[in-house]
Amino acid sequence: MKITVNEAAKILGISPMGLRIALRQGKFSEFGEAWKNETKWTYYINKNRLENYTGRID
Repeated sequence: MKITVNEAAKILGISPMGLRIALRQGKFSEFGEAWKNETKWTYYINKNRLENYTGRID
């Protein structure tokens, strides 16, 4: 199951833009990734892997 950048940023306690930048740089590859097509970035964050990373389960 995937979640939005905004939801994940809230869980991590960082800004959505900070999370986007980190994903673009390959950080947080444990639970997410970013890729760019011709004009825009796309983000994927796996909720289960994020919960494992943070130790938090909703």
